[in-house]
Amino acid sequence: MPSKLAIFDLDMTLVDSREDIAASVARALTMRCGLNLLIRDVFPFIGCGLVDTFRSLAPEADEENIRACVREYRRWFYDHCHDRSRLYEGVREGLAQLRSMGFLLAIATAKNKFMAYRVLGSFGLVDAFDIICGADELAPKPDPAIVQSVCKSAAIHPMESVMIGDTTMDVLAGQGAGAKTIAVTYGIGDEKELKALNPDFISLDFNSVLGVLFKLRKH
Repeated sequence: MPSKLAIFDLDMTLVDSREDIAASVARALTMRCGLNLLIRDVFPFIGCGLVDTFRSLAPEADEENIRACVREYRRWFYDHCHDRSRLYEGVREGLAQLRSMGFLLAIATAKNKFMAYRVLGSFGLVDAFDIICGADELAPKPDPAIVQSVCKSAAIHPMESVMIGDTTMDVLAGQGAGAKTIAVTYGIGDEKELKALNPDFISLDFNSVLGVLFKLRKH
């Protein structure tokens, strides 16, 4: 059955945003909890959701301070989401190629929807996608609800869709919805953990993602 819908995670799948995310998290912890962390200390927690990230990095903070960290992060990151972030090589051209082949394109991200628009807008890519779905609308990955919702909005059966992401949460969400899955190893996810979930495909870079999608569109 040919694939018709490509559903992408955003951070570390299309955009290498790890430094801007980590710097914003570290700054919020300094401002609200008096903690001073190196940016690299935050990297392992990216993709876990803001509340869980701050709880993990500041285990002694109470819920009021955790909420304050989330607010501070969002306020700062909105204006600084493009300081050091960059598209992975081939993304802009690749999305255009997928569109020309008849793919519907979607985003399923752990970000709130307005921030997904903000990040995509900073690269001029909002119009590249038919559907943009954020974690503020549905249960976060690995729950399959966000993938199911995208498929429903596109009027595409999950079996005709592909979920592409860099974490086990992306793979599990795709599998739970009944979609094909492509795990990418160039993001922050652990390669061994990704392979242990037996995704349909493993891609080492974005160009190999495109190669898989081209084949799935034809078969």
